[in-house]
Amino acid sequence: MLKLHFMAGLLFLCASINWVHADSSRLNSLLEEGKNMMKIENNKSFDKQNFREAERTFNEGLILATEQKNEDLISEFLRNIAGVYFKTDRDKEALEGWNRCLVIDTKLKNVKRQALTSNNLGIYYWKHKDYGKSSEYFHRALKMFKEVQDQEWEAKVLDCLGKIYRESGETLKALVYLEKSLKVSQESGNRSLEASTLCTLAYIYLTAGDTAKASNCSERLMKIIDNIESVNVKKHALDISKAVQDAVSKSKNR
Repeated sequence: MLKLHFMAGLLFLCASINWVHADSSRLNSLLEEGKNMMKIENNKSFDKQNFREAERTFNEGLILATEQKNEDLISEFLRNIAGVYFKTDRDKEALEGWNRCLVIDTKLKNVKRQALTSNNLGIYYWKHKDYGKSSEYFHRALKMFKEVQDQEWEAKVLDCLGKIYRESGETLKALVYLEKSLKVSQESGNRSLEASTLCTLAYIYLTAGDTAKASNCSERLMKIIDNIESVNVKKHALDISKAVQDAVSKSKNR
């Protein structure tokens, strides 16, 4: 009798493990499905329907993760739902979602996700021209990305900080952060980010009338142009290089 009870308990445990595994697989599948819908780069057929489908998919995952009390995935789905809100101009809901994520990830001591959410909050306040709060969140993100040794994200945050300082009129500070971003993006091999940073540097120098430094940035852009994956960044690189060439030609004709 004892053996039968043991076998019944073992079968129940195995069934429970399989059920949890199936649900976990479903959760991960929903997460990836939603993320794929949000990949708008290079997708000419992308429209608002993709956002609606992504939101529906993430919400389905959030309900399932909440039922399972899986805080890791609750945070993942919340962060991605907030991303949909932000891209569809529902900024208040996005802010609430990202702040909820930050509470969960701080509790779970998940440094990488705290960094990702801090980065998103930096972008939120940047959009709303609150450069003080924006730079505060970006600096938090930068510290955490360094802690987890994620060079690619470190370079992205440095680039954002450089652009914020440029917009707020702190040009010298902007140049420092952009040069740091350039160095880290080169080390991590992210050519699209490297090109984006070079475009900003070229623009700053061009605006300041320093055609020599702008030309240097343009030349560096042309050396990596074929390795730039982002269509938008490649177009921007070609546009800024043409602007630099035009400025150089005008200065020679004076």
